[in-house]
Amino acid sequence: MTVDGASNIHGAGAGIVLVSPEGTVHENVVSIGYRATNNEAEYEALITGLQLALRLGADSVHVFCDFRLIVGHLNDDYQARDERMNAYASLQCIEPRAVAQ
Repeated sequence: MTVDGASNIHGAGAGIVLVSPEGTVHENVVSIGYRATNNEAEYEALITGLQLALRLGADSVHVFCDFRLIVGHLNDDYQARDERMNAYASLQCIEPRAVAQ
């Protein structure tokens, strides 16, 4: 699964691409319904992707993310510094830890 999120003055969104072991590609784009920071948009992309993977019956997921903060949180290399990021980093939907690259 590849995820990416973005935020600007016009809004925030998330993109997700899931590829099944058989090679089926599932692409999803979502609009985030609140004024999100870029960090939050990246996490929303990850959460949406994990929820989609669960609905499709995945029992494991390899996550590819270009956002160092999320990768650092998932691999326990970084600690969240504020309350909002701590809430994202500690979400139960991310446990057990995903393999993030």
